[in-house]
Amino acid sequence: LRVTNNAEDQLIQLFIAAAEEYIANYLNQAIPGSDDSPPFVPSSIRCAALLIVGDLYENRQAGVADVQLYRN
Repeated sequence: LRVTNNAEDQLIQLFIAAAEEYIANYLNQAIPGSDDSPPFVPSSIRCAALLIVGDLYENRQAGVADVQLYRN
């Protein structure tokens, strides 16, 4: 994310939790490491989580332009 301060740590933690939840739902199983033991998480899952967190961070201000919500 290239964040050099801790001002957005809470937001980043929220994105990490969201990524973990999304992946767990997609896989229909818990992600290893929910207990206190060091988890083995496959590289593909780690990369997916990093991609999701990066996308959420970069697009947190994203909006949709020119969309009509209601039709007359």
